[in-house]
Amino acid sequence: MLPGAGCEATLPARAYGDMSASDGMITIDEGLGAQAGNPPPAPQHFDLGSRGQLNQCAPEMQAHEFRFRAAGRQFYAFVVIGPRGPRREAEEILDSLKVRPLVRDGG
Repeated sequence: MLPGAGCEATLPARAYGDMSASDGMITIDEGLGAQAGNPPPAPQHFDLGSRGQLNQCAPEMQAHEFRFRAAGRQFYAFVVIGPRGPRREAEEILDSLKVRPLVRDGG
């Protein structure tokens, strides 16, 4: 699978190309400042549902996006799952995420 044009700039395009139908991948980014907006609190359970969105960077995979906040911090989780991928394991990984408040030096 070759990712769509423009994917290399912001997403792990090579990883998508190396994925098989039974693979999955989770990336989590932290948003800082006003650009991150005001996402909802992290859910009690991250539900990938039966079907994700199709994504130009992973056209044969299902893509799931979650924006959330936890411990005063803001996050963006992007999950890509192959058609026979580890959906339940991905949900368990996300559900097990523990976030601590950010500690700033000097203040």
